[in-house]
Amino acid sequence: VDVAPIGDVKWVEIDNHDDLAEGREIACRY
Repeated sequence: VDVAPIGDVKWVEIDNHDDLAEGREIACRY
């Protein structure tokens, strides 16, 4: 599984629910 870096944080490491949802949305695009 590849990790998509977002800013200085990797989406898999995001704890905030809003950011997590955004991370999942971005991850689904790849």
